[in-house]
Amino acid sequence: MYLIYAQLLISRLFFQSIAPAIRATLLALMAGLVAAACGGGGEVVRAAYDVPAPARLTGVPDFDRIGQGDGHSCMLTPAGQAWCWGLNDAGQLASASRAACGDDEMFPCSSVPLPVGGTPALASIDGGRFTTCALAVDGRAWCWGGVNDLAPQPVPRPVGASTDRFVQIDVGTFGGDACGVKADGSAWCWSAGSPSTLHQIVPGLALKQIALGDLHACALDVAGRAWCWLTVSYPVLGSAFSGSSTSPVAVGGDRAFEGIGVGAMHACAREADGTAWCWGSGSVLGVGDPNAFSVAPQPVSGPKFVQLSSGTSHACGVAADGGAWCWGENLGGQLGDGTTVARAAPVRVSGALVFRALDAGGAATCGIASDASAWCWGWNYSGAVGQPVGARWVPA
Repeated sequence: MYLIYAQLLISRLFFQSIAPAIRATLLALMAGLVAAACGGGGEVVRAAYDVPAPARLTGVPDFDRIGQGDGHSCMLTPAGQAWCWGLNDAGQLASASRAACGDDEMFPCSSVPLPVGGTPALASIDGGRFTTCALAVDGRAWCWGGVNDLAPQPVPRPVGASTDRFVQIDVGTFGGDACGVKADGSAWCWSAGSPSTLHQIVPGLALKQIALGDLHACALDVAGRAWCWLTVSYPVLGSAFSGSSTSPVAVGGDRAFEGIGVGAMHACAREADGTAWCWGSGSVLGVGDPNAFSVAPQPVSGPKFVQLSSGTSHACGVAADGGAWCWGENLGGQLGDGTTVARAAPVRVSGALVFRALDAGGAATCGIASDASAWCWGWNYSGAVGQPVGARWVPA
């Protein structure tokens, strides 16, 4: 319990922007909290919950699409069937179970992937802290989970009216908000508490993609230009995103991007040639400096990417050869390089796996290999890695 709240607070609000010496002190304090709560040394507990290299999920079907939440993971089969695992305190696994998968009864979870029922065939899926949403093949959006853990909503519900159709959706990592883009480029948002009610945002911009973070959002217009804004008034975070504005601000550089992702205090986008650009603060900028800060996009040192994903405080990409690369904070081993050491430049994920899809979450990352097998790594306290909680990770 203590590690969950400490990790969320530190990584989301200021962990990336503090000096390495202070960061080390905070990590030591967190380890002490875990030791006090669990009756053992911090390193022993870390070894039990961190999975710092890819671990294969067993007992699951083949997958071809993926969507990470903040403390849970989901994947889709080729037929559009969703499976989810990890934290379930708000019903984000589409299960009413309140059972714990570890030794902390405060946090319902499942380290075993569970099939999701009650939806049509799905085309994409995404998760937040308390919510999971998916886009059906027919363009209708469906959500399950709540706005907090006080009112679980485990049953998938359709979004908006029966005529509302989307081409892309994304779930925020703070609370239960989600947004979608319609075929005409308009953007609409809703709350997990009342998914039938839509409200339009950023009118006047024709979008092709929207990405939600904790307290801010970014989007790409139909020309590929990036825009960012605060979803609440929080000037400290806004300064890392082209101004403290709740209205969209064009990201500097006038580049055309193919895709964009947002974390707690950063955003990353990919150009058509595979170059990754990040802005904001911290080692997740991928420029080799753990204390980097930039309101303008900076090129990430490393390979060209065919896919790019932003987690809370880390980012990952799939290179042209199918190799996975990650960078940023690595508290739970979410970079997959076999360590829990933060990296200010991309490092290759351990093993010789060739990935077709990859997604970075809160403190875990999951990928789908070329043979459709599922692999996850990172912080497994609530089962988001899909391995038995408390089982020690052993290098392959």
